[in-house]
Amino acid sequence: MSDIAQQILDEMRKFMVGCGGTPDGWFVGIAKDPRKKLFVGHNVSERFDAWMYRQAPSYDDAIVI
Repeated sequence: MSDIAQQILDEMRKFMVGCGGTPDGWFVGIAKDPRKKLFVGHNVSERFDAWMYRQAPSYDDAIVI
């Protein structure tokens, strides 16, 4: 895993811990269009739900994260 991918993973973990909830209440995945996947595909509320996305440096890094 690249340093940038590790940084993304660390940011995601910190975000999830800060927002709370149980691990099964979170979704982590990869998408060509993350905003569409979040807000349309998963019905996440941009205004009321906790969400984040980051761009991985490569596909290989994305699937490891």
